[in-house]
Amino acid sequence: MQEINSVFECTICLQSFTTEEDHLPKILACGHNICSKSVSTLFEDRTIKCPVCRKLSKYDSIDDIPTDCKLITLIQFLKKTTYFNFAPGLIANEFKEIPKIVSKIQRENKKIKEFYDLRILKLKKACKMILEHNEA
Repeated sequence: MQEINSVFECTICLQSFTTEEDHLPKILACGHNICSKSVSTLFEDRTIKCPVCRKLSKYDSIDDIPTDCKLITLIQFLKKTTYFNFAPGLIANEFKEIPKIVSKIQRENKKIKEFYDLRILKLKKACKMILEHNEA
């Protein structure tokens, strides 16, 4: 459960990420997240050293470090569901349902992609037939 909780916590200050300015999840070039407040303490000479993997990320300005919008969306979604009791520093036991939800979303996305891939293939074949017919 600790690994799951850490997804929603800053590795520096150990505070839960929020949609509030001080604790927005910022995503470093290596893919790890730290909160906006901790970013400001680590940003030095246009560089941040990731506290997890130690990889250096370079940015022209602290404002160039992107906010992890996907994580914010997930936090907002989880706040609205009955599966998740979100409070600063507390992840409910129901959180174990999240991997199932993510898996379901991935399966649905795959079905949608397959559906449109098939439609595109049929359209390409139809266009090819029309072009061949017009050339004849």
